[in-house]
Amino acid sequence: MGLFSKSRKNRTKATANPDDSTLTDQTETRAAPRRIRLLIVDENATALAVMARRLSHMGYDVVLAENGVVALNLMIAHRFDLIIVDMGMELLSGVATIRKMQASGLMGQASLLSINTRSDGPSVIEALDAGADDHMIKPFDFDVLDAR
Repeated sequence: MGLFSKSRKNRTKATANPDDSTLTDQTETRAAPRRIRLLIVDENATALAVMARRLSHMGYDVVLAENGVVALNLMIAHRFDLIIVDMGMELLSGVATIRKMQASGLMGQASLLSINTRSDGPSVIEALDAGADDHMIKPFDFDVLDAR
């Protein structure tokens, strides 16, 4: 998982005791870094479940939204590091969802990744023009997503 770790880092160091010539062990504990929080937006319940399970096991905090409207409401209450939007949604399309997210002022520092089963150039360009930072074709390799 790169620079991010799920557990606390314990480090033991030997220090000299100024009162005598013995060494004492001291354990320093640093708090674990905050886990990266993802928002996944997809109308397909099976796809949501698969992505949530895999990404949770990779150490991410995952929040799910079954459509763009739910995602926008979640963004009011929570901050996300990465937002993954399926471009094939019908209630509120992926492009419309991305545009509304960008216009909402709720994005903060979040990156936006569009995902789609289509690999044609115009659909990728449409997602990037709407405000996506990157695009991946479904099904995708979770290790590649993690590396990005």
